[in-house]
Amino acid sequence: MNGVAYINANLPAAQTAFTGPDARPRWTSNRIYPNVSNAIVLTNEGKGYSWNLAFSVERAFRSGLFAKLGYTYGVSKNTVDAGSIAAGSWTGNSISLDPNNPAAGYSLFSPGPRIFGALTYSREFFAGSPTSVSVYFDGRSAGDSGYVFSGDMNNDGANNNDLIYVPRNTTEMNFTSLTVGICPACTIYTPAQQAAAWDAFINQDSYLSKRRGGYAERNAVFRPMVYRADLSISQDVGRSIGGRPNRLQIRLDILNVTNLIDKDWGVSQNFVTARPLTYVGVDGLGAPQYTLATVGGQLISHSFQKVVTTADVWRMQLGIRYMLNW
Repeated sequence: MNGVAYINANLPAAQTAFTGPDARPRWTSNRIYPNVSNAIVLTNEGKGYSWNLAFSVERAFRSGLFAKLGYTYGVSKNTVDAGSIAAGSWTGNSISLDPNNPAAGYSLFSPGPRIFGALTYSREFFAGSPTSVSVYFDGRSAGDSGYVFSGDMNNDGANNNDLIYVPRNTTEMNFTSLTVGICPACTIYTPAQQAAAWDAFINQDSYLSKRRGGYAERNAVFRPMVYRADLSISQDVGRSIGGRPNRLQIRLDILNVTNLIDKDWGVSQNFVTARPLTYVGVDGLGAPQYTLATVGGQLISHSFQKVVTTADVWRMQLGIRYMLNW
């Protein structure tokens, strides 16, 4: 009936705020009672909602062919994806302003779009020994997340949970010099170089490019759709024993057969990093300063990269089943 919520009862009101375009609250002291760390209180709230739309069409043909096609789209929003530990649920919740009063955002389990289909053909080429070939197809989002700062940007006592501000242009950025590696064999990126790279990164990101001038939303970045198909072939061999039918089934399953056809198919993508900016402090005017993330010593340039798990490569399994019908 009501969503779960958490507050840190030992967190005072913010004492100040950043200056510049990202003028969010900032804590200079994050404890009411210095000898108490976090005092997380479990409570309820009425924000958020969930809905899902689904439809499908299917038909069985006399020839032994069966076909089905379906589509679903769902949205789920809440203020926190609660975990098993209260402190971790509060410190790990992505926020932009007040950690004790977070806005409703996408849940980590928000379904998004999904399309699926199945095609099956069965026929008895030999009496009492049907042959079946089935293909199952599925296309869906590979999950969602949000872009946050690395570090405790607002100094509320929680790390890596402050949603980034997306600048309108390079004039709203405030980078500091970044040294990668150990000098003298190091690379130093100037603020101008990082600003140019960050601006290009925003432009190539379909979500960030639409959020300029505002805060990134919680879990609002959905990973690219991944499309996969599974293939199953089974052959039954039937025989009557003692006047009762018995059947031996040999079945071959190829999971993610799309990847067997083409090595670039059926492979999901994940974030290069969900923490593109590292907070380093404030400048003389009180504006936040940060550096840009790097991968392999190079400034980040794209949002997603292919991942390789057992679910992203094709797999084959052979099974034999003997069915007794007494």
